[in-house]
Amino acid sequence: GEEPAGPAGSSPGRLSGRRVLVVEDDPLQRSSLTLLLEQAGAGVMAADNFDSALAAAQATLQAPSAILSDYRLPGGTDGLSGIQTLRGVLGRDVPAILLTGELSADLVRAAKEAGCLVLTKPAAPNRILSTLAELTAGADAAA
Repeated sequence: GEEPAGPAGSSPGRLSGRRVLVVEDDPLQRSSLTLLLEQAGAGVMAADNFDSALAAAQATLQAPSAILSDYRLPGGTDGLSGIQTLRGVLGRDVPAILLTGELSADLVRAAKEAGCLVLTKPAAPNRILSTLAELTAGADAAA
């Protein structure tokens, strides 16, 4: 939409100009994440799995500024391997946040090696926004 954002709790437009790819299989969570990011000014591509996420990213011919993915996804895929596949196809290390309900030392280590940040679910909306803002701080220059 082209209308200016209404009064939101967070500073409007803190993600202005960013494109965020959201991968979340729960429709309710996916729509609330999408709304949250759009209110912060981000362009959102939302998908319920990495196959459609990949298709969406390739269709726009533009790598997202960041990826926000659930860790547990249907079909035996996990968010971490999906993020790495996507980065490979896009040919760049897109900053990524992994949302997970269960935090294990193994996952933290694997995410760290892959250069992904991990947020425990349910993550506070403000936490998600500020993390994305930090991750994509240099994104404007790269456009």
